[in-house]
Amino acid sequence: MKDLRVERVGTTAFYPRDMWKVLAAWFALASGLFGFQGPALVNLGPDASDIGQVRSQFEAANPGHTLEWLPDTPLFQASAPTVAFVQVGEGMCTLGKETSPYEVGDLLRLRQGDTVLFDPPAGVLVFTLPKPLAASRPSNIRPDWDENITDTPGGCATEGDAYRRILLTWQGKNGPYLSRQINAHRVRIWDSFTHYHPKEGGFDEFYLVQEAPPGARLVVGEDLAGILDPDDLGPEDAAGLLRSIPIQPDDLVYLPRGMVHRGVGGAVVQVITVPGFVPGAEIGVDRQLEEINSRFELQGDRALPVHRGPGWVEVTPTAGGGAKIYIGGRPFTELKMDRRHPDFWPLRNSAGQALSRAWPREGGQGGKQDHPHHQSLWFAHGKIDGLDFWHDPEAKVRANRILGMGSGEGRGWLEMESSWSGPSDREVFSDRRRIDFFKRGSAWGLDFSITLEAGGDGLVFGDTKEGTFALRLAAELVADQGGTLVNSEGNRGKVAWGQRSRWVMASGELSRGPAAVAVMDHPGNPRHPTPWHARTYGLVAANPFGLHAFEGAPEGSGRIEIPPGESLQFRWRVVLFPEIPAAEKVETLFLDFANS
Repeated sequence: MKDLRVERVGTTAFYPRDMWKVLAAWFALASGLFGFQGPALVNLGPDASDIGQVRSQFEAANPGHTLEWLPDTPLFQASAPTVAFVQVGEGMCTLGKETSPYEVGDLLRLRQGDTVLFDPPAGVLVFTLPKPLAASRPSNIRPDWDENITDTPGGCATEGDAYRRILLTWQGKNGPYLSRQINAHRVRIWDSFTHYHPKEGGFDEFYLVQEAPPGARLVVGEDLAGILDPDDLGPEDAAGLLRSIPIQPDDLVYLPRGMVHRGVGGAVVQVITVPGFVPGAEIGVDRQLEEINSRFELQGDRALPVHRGPGWVEVTPTAGGGAKIYIGGRPFTELKMDRRHPDFWPLRNSAGQALSRAWPREGGQGGKQDHPHHQSLWFAHGKIDGLDFWHDPEAKVRANRILGMGSGEGRGWLEMESSWSGPSDREVFSDRRRIDFFKRGSAWGLDFSITLEAGGDGLVFGDTKEGTFALRLAAELVADQGGTLVNSEGNRGKVAWGQRSRWVMASGELSRGPAAVAVMDHPGNPRHPTPWHARTYGLVAANPFGLHAFEGAPEGSGRIEIPPGESLQFRWRVVLFPEIPAAEKVETLFLDFANS
């Protein structure tokens, strides 16, 4: 069928008058015949396919509204009341006698006959409306620049530090710019509650994706009746009520009324609703999902995913034998098994900032590409029964198995068992680890406990500075590159190396604001407070063994022997902050750890 919706005259695009009536009637018939009921997705990138399916579903359900994607548009003329969303480009736009900047995320309100020019050309998603817009200013609503628009937690982003900017709202109490034909807010969705909008009295919703980190996705379900009343379902039907749709930048996802959905993973989305965010028309179903899981004994991968809230710590297995950890739906870290030692990479704070070095897994990102044996956050030592588990690529730690894992409010955990082997692949000893992941206000962290188990020949950890519980920092936190290194005793920079202290903190300014990470030594550890192999090039390592290098003690003074069949336990805490905390705040978290 020929697409008659948009005519182009030169570089001007406009809508033929009344054409929507013909097409809406046709698509209403098509919807009935072909059953267009589910979500529809199209990517608006350079290789964009036709948006016909999304458009047809939307227009059949919303007579009087039309939808069009206009890529690379230098000039646009509205032949009807129009709201246009900038999805591609940055520059200057001219509307009438007004010229202003434009960028991704902006919204333009156009009256019939208005013409807007983009320099350079922009990619815009255009909605035409059945009624005139209220005469108001500004015509260009800029969520990141308009002083009348501030972050307003709620809806699909309820956390206190949510990025949620309301551009067009149904109710004046939520924002200055009103509309009862179309609403929009720009929001970073880490983990929304699972909900739907009723077919009667509800609204249709679009996700126009503008940023999408790895793992960003939509969880959707078409069988609303089955979720609300599962009496006729079997276990397999119940397990299939929801599915996950990965999303990426420039995706346009249409979610019609009655579609169950939930956003997860930190995408920045322009959430567009028609006719708008009608009060009382956002109905949660997480309680019903929990009841279905319990009723049909759905566990593990078969369980329906349920929103738990901003304090929920989720620990989930990965295909590589490790685990991913989320806090409030946001990625915190991942247990990786792909190098010489199990390690946690990357380590993020609650602002989403990666505070561990990306290299050698990824590009340098401004950090030094030195010491390839430095693996984000890991445990290793340079002298164990004469073997060098710090440098030697033939000396390895193999995670035998994860013994268990669990999720919970404010805290999750995993336990694992590892074996240490030398160049001949001979096992030297084994260990057991328990890692607890937690949230304390805006701070995220982990408590690392390791029990070293000697075999029949016993075990010797030798005196060397090369070790032991170690973190390699992101470039912005590195003292030699403008960051700050300080310990609990107030020693700074190079002076902190080899000094005994309860904790060491690195801090700095990242692109999205200040951040810090502190590593803490538990009072129950041998030789607490420990000396620190803390380097201004970006290494922070608790090392209770290297007394000869750190303190000038006779060589071998730092060695610790574990008799045959016995064990030795160490505990450390790592806390990540979305700010640079005062020493008193760090000390409070240390005392909390000390008393645990």
